[in-house]
Amino acid sequence: MTAYDRVAQSLRERILDGQWSPGDQLPTERQLCELYDASRITIRRALDILAMENLVERRQGAGTFVRSPAERKIPIVNSNFIGSISRHAPDLKRKLVTRKQMGMTLDVARMLDRCPGDLALFVLRADASHQGIVALDEIWIPAGLADRLIDTDLELMDLLPRWQEAQGMALQRCVQTVEAVRAAQPQARMLGCRAGGPLLRETCLFYLPGDRPAGIVVSYYNPDVFRFVVRSPMNMPDRNPSP
Repeated sequence: MTAYDRVAQSLRERILDGQWSPGDQLPTERQLCELYDASRITIRRALDILAMENLVERRQGAGTFVRSPAERKIPIVNSNFIGSISRHAPDLKRKLVTRKQMGMTLDVARMLDRCPGDLALFVLRADASHQGIVALDEIWIPAGLADRLIDTDLELMDLLPRWQEAQGMALQRCVQTVEAVRAAQPQARMLGCRAGGPLLRETCLFYLPGDRPAGIVVSYYNPDVFRFVVRSPMNMPDRNPSP
């Protein structure tokens, strides 16, 4: 963890614990430098992270202020759902809605390199907070690759380690796609949003060694609750290149 990540984590915890109330001004950059024994650039990077996560608002010439919960959205940082939820929404609970064997749809079969109608385990999970259901997961796993999973496994926030352990396999890679889609009636009804309105959809296609598709997880996020954030370090040019 970098120095600015450590500072950001400390400030984040203090905000979420209520040590600063919505609208409160954080200590000045100089005060934070003294508090954390850190450089000005470290403090600024830490505050930039919190601003990116919608926890604070930086007002030029005035300072940094805590946002109200109503203004915040849960940030899914660098596609790390588990880490982001543990930091920003620890009260989120997951429940199993549906588990059944069924034939693959045409689109699912194409992604899993199977034939339409081939049997698969279909799972529907819901994530709920004090706001109600805020996210849904639709999981498709070919028959034979999920026969040892039980219901409590499927309710885990971090299913992947348990899935691999139970089936005695090792996933090799994941291809992830995030896009905005129109809410179909079933998703809209469960998420309490308007049918045809926008949803954030994340599709994760998992592969076994040899590039064999192992399963799909399609997640739907209420855009009023979640936002996706990507933190990418910039490769600065070498100002003193070797001759």
